[in-house]
Amino acid sequence: MEYEHGAYGGFKFLNMFTEEEISNEVWKAIPSYEGSYEVSDLGRVKSLAKSITRSNGWIQTFKPRVLKGFVDRKGYQVMDLYNMGTRTKLKTHKAVAMAFLGHVSNGYR
Repeated sequence: MEYEHGAYGGFKFLNMFTEEEISNEVWKAIPSYEGSYEVSDLGRVKSLAKSITRSNGWIQTFKPRVLKGFVDRKGYQVMDLYNMGTRTKLKTHKAVAMAFLGHVSNGYR
């Protein structure tokens, strides 16, 4: 696997998945974030399309996109997810376990 050294001591992986793996990717909603985020069986997280009405009446539309995330000090891939304006850091492997295995967090992060 190719990689390059990223900012803050993390690593950015290049060419991590083949085209065949990505074409067969399965996406499921992340519990507590249904309608906002999904995680794949390959460990990728994406935000879903949404529209927000601003206080001045302007409607802002967001397209779905795969999130980049970051690597924490212990080497885990982490994503910043937002729910009702509150940011939560969620480790990608926990999101996969929650969506695909029905894992319920025991309070540790």
